[in-house]
Amino acid sequence: MKRTDAARYDVIYDKIMRHFNKGEDLPDELAGRVMRWKIARSYLLDLQPRTDYDVVQLLVEEFTISEGTAWNDVRDCKRFFGSMEQINSEFEKIRLRARIEKLAHTTNKDSVKAMCHANLIKLGGFDKPEDEEAAGAKQIILNLSFNPALVGAKDVPNLDRAVQRFLGEKAKKELIIEDVDFEDVPPADGTSAV
Repeated sequence: MKRTDAARYDVIYDKIMRHFNKGEDLPDELAGRVMRWKIARSYLLDLQPRTDYDVVQLLVEEFTISEGTAWNDVRDCKRFFGSMEQINSEFEKIRLRARIEKLAHTTNKDSVKAMCHANLIKLGGFDKPEDEEAAGAKQIILNLSFNPALVGAKDVPNLDRAVQRFLGEKAKKELIIEDVDFEDVPPADGTSAV
């Protein structure tokens, strides 16, 4: 039975994590694989290839492995280092801001400076309203209906007439209520009521 890529990766993941975290030794086959992952990561970060195929070709030439193995190594490299190196977005924003500001100060082209300033505005979030509610009121549409089927209840025969009759009776009762003024009457025995 052939293992899926996820199952193949899961089998070795724990061993390799123990190697990175606790310094446990790896079998030669896994040590070679981890070395290829590190080289693939280095290629991806330093050379910034246009496609993964460029990295695959470099691994095939460097380690004399099959193209399929190289594709697996690139995919596993991304999964492994992606899980280890979670991005701290605030720190990355600081680094990116420094790079953009450096570029803006070192260039003589106004168009590049303008693009740098536009990117700084976007990076800082200054191109968006501060509060979502300040962006505009959201319209809420309510459709009131006396249809019981909307809530999963059985249909009521002559529902419209019953609602009309109920509302009519309620309106009549409200009109019948009288507003009466009254005075406090002291108790007959002369004591004060508290």
